[in-house]
Amino acid sequence: YRQKPWLIFWPFDSRGKFTGLAGMSYHGGFIGGLIGMIFWCWKRKQPLFKWVDAMVTAIPLGYTFGRIGNFMNGELYGRITTKPWGIIFPDAERFSLSLSWVREFAQKAGMTVSENSALINLPRHPSQLYEAFFEGIVLWLIIYLLRNHKKWDGMLSGIYMSGYGLFRFFIEYFREPDADIGYRIAKDSGAPIYTNTSLLNFSTGQVLCFIMIIGGIILLAGTWFYEKRIKAQKR
Repeated sequence: YRQKPWLIFWPFDSRGKFTGLAGMSYHGGFIGGLIGMIFWCWKRKQPLFKWVDAMVTAIPLGYTFGRIGNFMNGELYGRITTKPWGIIFPDAERFSLSLSWVREFAQKAGMTVSENSALINLPRHPSQLYEAFFEGIVLWLIIYLLRNHKKWDGMLSGIYMSGYGLFRFFIEYFREPDADIGYRIAKDSGAPIYTNTSLLNFSTGQVLCFIMIIGGIILLAGTWFYEKRIKAQKR
């Protein structure tokens, strides 16, 4: 993108086929939205954190529908699982039945395997729905109930940042990382991405969410300290 920045918005693949404007990372959208809010508040001389607090009261619930859309599209699915609520996503990676662990896994999942099949699509965690519930509904409910009880401007913004980061950090253990990226930090560099072999294998999303958690805590502390100082000056 540094060499060909127009490809960020280019709606065609390498063969010239129209693909539409592809979705980007949530974290990129978060940064872009925040920059937009900062610019808007600066231009109109509005209190930044008062407006950001108002925005984050609504954002998580809207985010819920985005993850439901991911689920319906069969994308951004989770790792393989034997849990009864596991879902088979049509476009997910298939595994060879010649491997003993694949046959054993399918048996534990209660699947009927045809002897004529060479590959099998194993059930996976519906991680999109986990995210829709925790990062969407639960986080929205927390902020919504606190909206009339906030002690200072920036409080809800900090809760949103750290809360989203915390929820998604743990849900990422159930979600399969992007195949072209894999793990950013890994205890075992050769660890497969379709199953979780170690809690010390961290995806890109987890790294960014950890930064969000720290950023949210700093924002909470910083805005609280600023509010406390302003009140002390008024006295």
